[in-house]
Amino acid sequence: VLPSLAIEWERSQPGWGALLGTVVFARGRQQPFSLQLEREGPHLLVHCVSPIGQINSSDQWDDLASWSAGISARLGTVEVRGGSYDVTVEEDVLLTTPEHDRSRVAALIQRVTTLADGLEREHLPERDRLLKEFRTELERDVRHSR
Repeated sequence: VLPSLAIEWERSQPGWGALLGTVVFARGRQQPFSLQLEREGPHLLVHCVSPIGQINSSDQWDDLASWSAGISARLGTVEVRGGSYDVTVEEDVLLTTPEHDRSRVAALIQRVTTLADGLEREHLPERDRLLKEFRTELERDVRHSR
């Protein structure tokens, strides 16, 4: 349970080092994401990735480049390989002290999924993409990032 977020968590494999979930926003829209636990030197960090979908035209890519200049998170691109997405919003947070980590991770998920949902509404407005559409590819990307 994370403060101020409605999340539907997916079952994950023990020892996998990643979680999949979906934020359900107040207006009913949903935004899938993955969380990965990583090490940065002696510290742990949480990496959050929220997929958007596929950008098909050069005009969409130009609009996306302009849009992303004003955000604080990273916009990720995935080489098109016939998958379900080629654009993500990504950000990390360093874990510091257990009493603050829960709120830091909640804020991370909130930032990433809100930005990803805004990008999806603006650039791919035809539908609200669900985790089941991205799941296989998200799991593959998590395994390949290790």
